[in-house]
Amino acid sequence: FGIPCLTYSAARRGVNGPLALRTAAHLYGLSSLSASEKMQVHYADVLTSFATKCVNRLRSRGIPCTIENPHTSLLWRLPTFLKYMVHPEVRYIRTSFCMFGAQWRKQTGILAIHFPLAGELASECTSLNGICCYSDLPHQRLAGIGPGGRWWTRIALPYPARLCAELARLVLLQIQHNAIAENSAQLRGWKSW
Repeated sequence: FGIPCLTYSAARRGVNGPLALRTAAHLYGLSSLSASEKMQVHYADVLTSFATKCVNRLRSRGIPCTIENPHTSLLWRLPTFLKYMVHPEVRYIRTSFCMFGAQWRKQTGILAIHFPLAGELASECTSLNGICCYSDLPHQRLAGIGPGGRWWTRIALPYPARLCAELARLVLLQIQHNAIAENSAQLRGWKSW
């Protein structure tokens, strides 16, 4: 699940970007929001609630799934997500979009549930000077207005194609692994007759 980060984003600081709609102290929205901003927060809360209900159903059935948001997203501070973090079948993975071909670093968090192979996505750029450790090219800063008058953070929303391909590959491998493990367990059960 890729829960929209637009209202949870730490990039919403009002400096070279849109104003914050939430803070760590006000995870469900600031009291000073306009009517349209309150609607944005409400829609994000509804989507988050729906996604967590789906994840809970999948988790209770042992079905692999993921939730993605920027590493600095306030989403990870919500009580529901803090509870997920302590489950033994859940793993939090950090990755950087630049490691999958994006021109920006965009540190991203992936909560992997019943999905051990998702750990292969852990690939962080260790750059300290703005030069990508993967491509040796400068990172595009995600601040201010970019081409077409759009915020750079909005331009950087789509997942890099290589990340999508790698995630799809790992999902298929995890499904195959789970099916083999399930068949092996059934065979062991039959042999004990």
